[in-house]
Amino acid sequence: MAELRRNTESNAAYPPVVFAFRGTPAEGRRFFDKRWPSARAIADHDGSLYDHFGLRRASLAQAFGPPVFRRTIEALRRGVGVGLPGRDVLRMPGLFLIRKPDILATRRFSHVGDHPDFAELANWPSTFVQS
Repeated sequence: MAELRRNTESNAAYPPVVFAFRGTPAEGRRFFDKRWPSARAIADHDGSLYDHFGLRRASLAQAFGPPVFRRTIEALRRGVGVGLPGRDVLRMPGLFLIRKPDILATRRFSHVGDHPDFAELANWPSTFVQS
Protein backbone atom coordinates (compact mmCIF):
# COMPACT_ATOMS: atom_id res chain seq x y z
CA MET A 1 0.00 0.00 0.00
CA ALA A 2 2.88 2.36 0.74
CA GLU A 3 4.17 1.98 -2.82
CA LEU A 4 0.75 2.70 -4.29
CA ARG A 5 0.36 5.73 -2.04
CA ARG A 6 3.78 7.08 -3.11
CA ASN A 7 2.85 6.70 -6.77
CA THR A 8 -0.47 8.51 -6.41
CA GLU A 9 1.07 11.36 -4.42
CA SER A 10 4.00 11.87 -6.78
CA ASN A 11 2.20 11.62 -10.14
CA ALA A 12 -0.71 13.96 -10.93
CA ALA A 13 -1.64 11.78 -13.93
CA TYR A 14 -2.15 8.72 -11.74
CA PRO A 15 -5.71 7.41 -11.92
CA PRO A 16 -7.82 7.94 -8.78
CA VAL A 17 -7.59 4.99 -6.41
CA VAL A 18 -10.54 3.50 -4.54
CA PHE A 19 -10.06 0.42 -2.39
CA ALA A 20 -12.66 -2.25 -1.75
CA PHE A 21 -12.15 -4.41 1.30
CA ARG A 22 -13.94 -7.22 3.07
CA GLY A 23 -14.97 -5.75 6.38
CA THR A 24 -17.00 -3.11 8.13
CA PRO A 25 -16.56 0.65 7.76
CA ALA A 26 -15.13 0.80 11.32
CA GLU A 27 -12.55 -1.88 10.48
CA GLY A 28 -11.63 0.03 7.33
CA ARG A 29 -11.19 3.30 9.23
CA ARG A 30 -8.85 1.62 11.74
CA PHE A 31 -6.81 0.08 8.92
CA PHE A 32 -6.61 3.12 6.62
CA ASP A 33 -6.10 5.67 9.43
CA LYS A 34 -2.74 3.98 10.11
CA ARG A 35 -1.64 3.52 6.51
CA TRP A 36 -3.31 6.11 4.28
CA PRO A 37 -5.76 8.38 6.10
CA SER A 38 -6.95 10.16 2.95
CA ALA A 39 -7.57 6.94 1.00
CA ARG A 40 -11.03 6.33 -0.41
CA ALA A 41 -12.44 2.89 0.33
CA ILE A 42 -15.60 0.83 0.07
CA ALA A 43 -16.55 -1.65 2.79
CA ASP A 44 -17.72 -4.80 1.00
CA HIS A 45 -18.71 -6.80 4.05
CA ASP A 46 -20.58 -9.53 2.17
CA GLY A 47 -18.23 -9.73 -0.83
CA SER A 48 -20.86 -8.74 -3.39
CA LEU A 49 -18.55 -6.22 -5.06
CA TYR A 50 -15.83 -8.85 -5.33
CA ASP A 51 -18.40 -11.21 -6.86
CA HIS A 52 -19.53 -8.54 -9.32
CA PHE A 53 -15.95 -8.07 -10.55
CA GLY A 54 -15.40 -11.83 -10.84
CA LEU A 55 -12.84 -12.07 -8.04
CA ARG A 56 -13.01 -15.68 -6.90
CA ARG A 57 -11.41 -17.63 -4.10
CA ALA A 58 -7.81 -18.76 -4.55
CA SER A 59 -6.97 -22.32 -5.46
CA LEU A 60 -4.44 -24.18 -3.31
CA ALA A 61 -1.69 -23.31 -5.79
CA GLN A 62 -2.72 -19.63 -5.82
CA ALA A 63 -2.70 -19.53 -2.02
CA PHE A 64 0.29 -21.68 -1.13
CA GLY A 65 2.30 -22.33 -4.30
CA PRO A 66 6.00 -21.56 -4.89
CA PRO A 67 5.34 -18.04 -6.27
CA VAL A 68 3.53 -17.10 -3.06
CA PHE A 69 6.40 -18.43 -0.97
CA ARG A 70 8.93 -16.44 -3.06
CA ARG A 71 6.93 -13.22 -2.70
CA THR A 72 6.63 -13.75 1.06
CA ILE A 73 10.41 -14.10 1.38
CA GLU A 74 10.95 -10.99 -0.81
CA ALA A 75 8.51 -8.97 1.30
CA LEU A 76 10.13 -10.05 4.55
CA ARG A 77 13.58 -9.11 3.17
CA ARG A 78 12.27 -5.63 2.32
CA GLY A 79 10.91 -5.28 5.83
CA VAL A 80 7.29 -5.66 4.81
CA GLY A 81 5.58 -8.05 7.16
CA VAL A 82 2.76 -10.42 6.41
CA GLY A 83 -0.46 -8.89 7.71
CA LEU A 84 -3.02 -10.49 9.92
CA PRO A 85 -5.63 -12.48 8.02
CA GLY A 86 -8.71 -10.54 7.02
CA ARG A 87 -12.28 -11.60 6.59
CA ASP A 88 -11.76 -13.79 3.51
CA VAL A 89 -8.05 -14.49 3.13
CA LEU A 90 -8.54 -16.68 0.07
CA ARG A 91 -10.42 -14.09 -1.99
CA MET A 92 -8.23 -13.09 -4.90
CA PRO A 93 -7.48 -9.39 -5.43
CA GLY A 94 -7.74 -7.42 -8.64
CA LEU A 95 -7.24 -3.97 -10.13
CA PHE A 96 -9.78 -2.30 -12.38
CA LEU A 97 -9.66 0.92 -14.37
CA ILE A 98 -13.19 2.27 -14.46
CA ARG A 99 -14.53 5.20 -16.40
CA LYS A 100 -18.22 5.25 -15.64
CA PRO A 101 -20.00 3.16 -16.67
CA ASP A 102 -17.29 1.04 -18.31
CA ILE A 103 -14.51 -1.19 -17.01
CA LEU A 104 -11.67 -0.20 -19.31
CA ALA A 105 -8.91 -2.48 -18.02
CA THR A 106 -8.60 -5.38 -15.64
CA ARG A 107 -5.72 -6.97 -13.81
CA ARG A 108 -6.62 -10.07 -11.86
CA PHE A 109 -3.81 -11.33 -9.66
CA SER A 110 -2.34 -14.73 -10.55
CA HIS A 111 -1.74 -15.68 -6.88
CA VAL A 112 -2.19 -14.12 -3.45
CA GLY A 113 1.40 -12.83 -3.44
CA ASP A 114 1.17 -11.29 -6.91
CA HIS A 115 2.39 -7.70 -6.97
CA PRO A 116 1.69 -5.38 -9.89
CA ASP A 117 4.01 -2.63 -11.00
CA PHE A 118 2.10 0.27 -9.44
CA ALA A 119 4.14 2.84 -11.35
CA GLU A 120 2.89 1.30 -14.61
CA LEU A 121 -0.74 1.86 -13.61
CA ALA A 122 -0.29 5.56 -14.33
CA ASN A 123 -0.10 4.61 -18.02
CA TRP A 124 -3.44 2.80 -18.08
CA PRO A 125 -5.58 5.88 -18.87
CA SER A 126 -3.39 6.97 -21.79
CA THR A 127 -4.05 3.69 -23.57
CA PHE A 128 -7.77 4.45 -23.93
CA VAL A 129 -9.62 6.95 -26.03
CA GLN A 130 -11.93 9.09 -23.93
CA SER A 131 -15.52 8.90 -25.04
